[in-house]
Amino acid sequence: DGVLQRADHRAECDDDGLGVLDPVTAHQPAGVAPEDLGEFGRDLRFIVRYADDPALEAASSGKEDVDGKSCDVVDVKFRGAASRLWVDGAGHVVRQSFDGENPLTKVPGKIVVHYSDFRTVDSRAVPYKQVVQVDGSDVVTSTLESFEVNPAFDESLFKKPGA
Repeated sequence: DGVLQRADHRAECDDDGLGVLDPVTAHQPAGVAPEDLGEFGRDLRFIVRYADDPALEAASSGKEDVDGKSCDVVDVKFRGAASRLWVDGAGHVVRQSFDGENPLTKVPGKIVVHYSDFRTVDSRAVPYKQVVQVDGSDVVTSTLESFEVNPAFDESLFKKPGA
């Protein structure tokens, strides 16, 4: 049996396939201490969701240009994870950097994520393109084709086969 937990979803699966998928609010995997949730502490959705949490630390680190745009630089630390954010004049996080692992090789390195092609969906600014670099080399590019907030879905899709 396995559990995959992200900042806003939890999926449990066993040998038969996908089991339960439900929103996660304040829950965390059993046996995992809050300081071990570093990955979540730098997930932008998690940072936004818990922006009022007194444990979230944010400090201005000046201004820098990113792709010709002046950005505020903000150092963020939350639940043991530190990252640096570059925020443009429209309030979009256009870059994030942190010490982490190459998502393909698991080798430690400097991770930089570039966010672009922002579109407004249900009053949310959504970056439709993300490029992940490790030590200056592009390793992953993600492009959204569509994005829906709270779409309707058939709940039977999340039942175990044969149940």
